Amino acid sequence: MLTKIIYKNFRSNLKNYILFFLSNIVAIMELFVFYGIRSIIKSSITDKVTAEALKTDFQIAVGIIAVITLMLMFYAMKCYIKLRIKDYSMFLVLGMKKKAVSLLLLFEYCIGCVISLILGIGVGRILLYIIQRLLVKYYRSEERRVGKECCRWGGC
Repeated sequence: MLTKIIYKNFRSNLKNYILFFLSNIVAIMELFVFYGIRSIIKSSITDKVTAEALKTDFQIAVGIIAVITLMLMFYAMKCYIKLRIKDYSMFLVLGMKKKAVSLLLLFEYCIGCVISLILGIGVGRILLYIIQRLLVKYYRSEERRVGKECCRWGGC
């Protein structure tokens, strides 16, 4: 019975979930892309001094991104609950127990998070692939340009 209510409630209020979904998708996507770029850069650097300096920079960036991500997710949850408080109040008035309403809220939030996680990782993979292609394209053209200038100035 509870699963029917959750499913029907979820479907009928899909437009209210847009901010919730988008903010969670963006949060997951940015973390996925950031860690992907970090691993790309980490694998391409051979100098230990540069690698150590970048390690510190990435730790600072992870902290900043984590704080922004948490703020974004809390804001989305706050707006989500604000939009849904009338529905939950109606369930309480109709006789649903407080524990059942809490479970309903928890299940809806968990389902939304799982869907956001799947979509965020998918979109993040696509974005990371595009960034990788752009980096390869840029550095290959840069390598050719530097090589031509080197030959032009007699460095070959």
